[in-house]
Amino acid sequence: MAILRARREAHMVCFHHIRTVHDSYRDHRVDRRRLRWPRRPDIAMTPAAVGIGVVVGLVVVAVAVHRRWRRTAAGGSRVNDAVISELIPPADATPGELGTVFFGETKYNQVSATVIDLAERGHLHAHALPSAIDGVTLSWLLEFHNGRDALRRYEEVLVDELGLRAEPQVFPTLTHGATTKIATAVHAEVVQRGWFVDDPTRARSHSYRGAGAGVLLGLVATFVLGALTTWAAVGLGLMLGSLIALTIADRSAVLTTEGHQLAARAHALRHGITQRPAHIESYCFSYAVALGVSTKFATALDARRAETPPWISDDNAPVTWASVDDFALTARYGWAYTGMNPLSGTGGS
Repeated sequence: MAILRARREAHMVCFHHIRTVHDSYRDHRVDRRRLRWPRRPDIAMTPAAVGIGVVVGLVVVAVAVHRRWRRTAAGGSRVNDAVISELIPPADATPGELGTVFFGETKYNQVSATVIDLAERGHLHAHALPSAIDGVTLSWLLEFHNGRDALRRYEEVLVDELGLRAEPQVFPTLTHGATTKIATAVHAEVVQRGWFVDDPTRARSHSYRGAGAGVLLGLVATFVLGALTTWAAVGLGLMLGSLIALTIADRSAVLTTEGHQLAARAHALRHGITQRPAHIESYCFSYAVALGVSTKFATALDARRAETPPWISDDNAPVTWASVDDFALTARYGWAYTGMNPLSGTGGS
């Protein structure tokens, strides 16, 4: 009996030792698991944190909206009703410049309008090149001539990038880098003329970078403050406000008072072309291209049998205003589908 009792006690001691080791190992595994996969901290928010977060978000949105309001506000820039009723383009702005002020940036519509404006001023001549398959005009041959006036800086850039000074060129032939140079030159011109406070591309880039930095900072602040404090709502407000600012950053270029006056005249001319095309003279066609309403205007000009411009020719078909509009659209969509990303945008006909 003594031997059995001793054996039983030895078994109990051994079992107790094994159980102790097992429990210790289990606790050690749990601790390692907790160390490796920590539980996500709860993001607690106090009323004060929520209030401050709302204020921060509203301040960010207010700054972005203020910049947009400065871009679109018409206060102090009313145009005389008699000037608007005449429905004539301003004499001090080319089609490309007017379209840039109206849309806030230079797009491919404005570049096409500049080409047509140069042709109207005697600097270019376009000849249709029909397709060898079905005779449909797919491209044009441009020739450069000494026109009636001097070229502006961005017009010289356009002619040089087209390579027209050496020999006639098939149109359109502009590359991504060329269109960027033209847009930069146009923006420099409209700033110099006093219509924009700053370069539209630079202003839009600053707005995008600022809003993007706000989103990133707000995201980091939300997680850090949520893990360490109860002020996560502050970071959340910054992030949401910056997201709203990011959606309206595209229209952040700021017009001057003179720029607002010119934009009002552009709006009046565009409205007249779309609503009263019979009262608009045919020489305004380049402005219609710049303002994105050329197709409707070309239809109205053909309907009243307006005289077609002498700078465009076609050996296989009579020239109509629809042909002139095809020339504009060839340039527009040709550049749009050949990587004209900086100028991609709307203002379509």
